[in-house]
Amino acid sequence: MSLEDINFKKKLNNLKDLLNLKKFSQVEKIIESFDKKLSGDPKIQFLYATSKAQNPNSSYEDKFNSLDIFINLFEKSSYLPALQNASILSLELNRFSQVLNLLENTINKIKYDPILFDCISKIYSQLGDIEKSFNYLKIKIKNEPYDLKAWSAFIFSYNYLSNFNQKKYLYYTKQFYKKLKKFNSNELVPLKSNLTKKIKIGFLTPHFTGNSIDPFLLSVVKNIDRENFQTFGFNLNISNNQSEHLKPFFDEWHHVNKYKDLELTNYIREKSLDILIDLVGHGPGNRLNVLKQRVAKKQVSWLGYCNSTGLSEIDYIISDKYLIHENEENQYSEKIFKIKSIWNSHIGHNTSLPINDLPYFKNNYFTFGSFNNFKKISEKTINTWSKILDNSNAKLLLKSSIGNSSEAREFILKKFPKKFYSENKIIFMEGQKDKNEHLKKYNLVDLSLDTFPYNGVTTSFESIWMGVPILTIIGNNFISRCGESIINNLGLNEFISKNEEEYILKAIDFSNNPDKLNILRKNLRSLAIKTPLFQSKEYCKDFEKVIYNISEKNV
Repeated sequence: MSLEDINFKKKLNNLKDLLNLKKFSQVEKIIESFDKKLSGDPKIQFLYATSKAQNPNSSYEDKFNSLDIFINLFEKSSYLPALQNASILSLELNRFSQVLNLLENTINKIKYDPILFDCISKIYSQLGDIEKSFNYLKIKIKNEPYDLKAWSAFIFSYNYLSNFNQKKYLYYTKQFYKKLKKFNSNELVPLKSNLTKKIKIGFLTPHFTGNSIDPFLLSVVKNIDRENFQTFGFNLNISNNQSEHLKPFFDEWHHVNKYKDLELTNYIREKSLDILIDLVGHGPGNRLNVLKQRVAKKQVSWLGYCNSTGLSEIDYIISDKYLIHENEENQYSEKIFKIKSIWNSHIGHNTSLPINDLPYFKNNYFTFGSFNNFKKISEKTINTWSKILDNSNAKLLLKSSIGNSSEAREFILKKFPKKFYSENKIIFMEGQKDKNEHLKKYNLVDLSLDTFPYNGVTTSFESIWMGVPILTIIGNNFISRCGESIINNLGLNEFISKNEEEYILKAIDFSNNPDKLNILRKNLRSLAIKTPLFQSKEYCKDFEKVIYNISEKNV
């Protein structure tokens, strides 16, 4: 080895060490001081792009350039880490097409790579192709049978599939359950009884971030009887700053993302909770292995995940009479506790937000709308919506945060019949970060269409608040009956369909009778706030009764 080669190797190792220590600024400064020959070396380029990709202070342009570097490096040398980094970065930037082609071609040539399979499943999930995402996850758990994150993602994805089957779903959760680790009893802090008069309730989730569950959670923690209940928030989110708005509503607030499973188990056990409520289920960021150890006398699933967890240590799932039928209770690992009216209630939005007249009268065409995540738009949903558009003078407005990506829009559009392109039957709208601006966009919609088998929840409450009713289909499990529960509690049964055929006929009929919808539009918010949907104080009383009944203090 020449002296030049030795010096290069030393510089390379030094940069790698700095990168491992996350000294991004130093890495970038050193590389920027190199001459063109050295800085142009593929290995140096890779390290520079990696630093820019991981540096929290990097601009969007920096990361965009890093993605291009990774793609070019892989295309020239087939260097696998470059494709791995490109795949991870593409998810952050919502830039998929080039990476996706490379991923598919590479995966067909190699036996298995955990990072590539993880990324391609996430990309397809983002794009709304849940079936492909699910199939790649199936390969991943076959190769990594004890990867709990992959298992949860696999189970979570299955909820979105058109051919969803609850019995098969429960089978998958049982297989996941077998993979969970049981800690030795001598490692665990003893689970002590709460000796105070108050019932101690803990809420565990990574979603204390101003996201969609907040208005429903606030219905409880904002209104709960403080004389009889003590609330604990266990925040699993990486950043605690995003949850500051929720902290005042809890008696105790704990940021616990840094804790590993055993540490978190003992940390929560020390609080002597009567009840721990899990708000995430198999969703991203869950800590089901912690709940496996039992961190409270009673453990409950509510709000954030609308299906069974498969854990025998989670004692109850909170439902209502519409969501889980009497003869279906054996299809859930938890006992079913049905709340009096609806399984959740919303605190409401800004009452001053204007509700405009039906846009039909301005546009001279009818506008159906869905503001749901693209992953909820199943093949069955697309086929049904296509039949509606085929038989009506109507357009379909789709709005989602991923809708800001032109690649995502193109991907969804290709799932619809080609003739809709030229006829401009489908309209895309980018997401808004400002909540009020987002809600105002419902003024562009005449009638909202629910997705299936995975119904909308947050978007349904939003739509109703803005005077736009939702047309839904009765499903065959919790997730696919959320729309039925919402509309029944609203008292507008005519917007519930028994099957796809009825859903299509009703959609067409509503589009042909805009006057009726316009009258309802003007009165829907005032109607809705008098129903269980937005009666959060009354809902909280019902919720308290549930907690009393579940609590060992009442047994």
